[in-house]
Amino acid sequence: MQDPTTDFLKPRLVDVTTVDAHHARITLEPLERGFGYTLGNALRRI
Repeated sequence: MQDPTTDFLKPRLVDVTTVDAHHARITLEPLERGFGYTLGNALRRI
């Protein structure tokens, strides 16, 4: 039986850019379709 978590796209590019003391821009590529919204909603609540 195959592990279902191995079928997901995993980000190869992870880039964190500091904008200022309180903000950063995080880039993850590629992601599964629609998963960016899921991550974005989780990250904005931190």
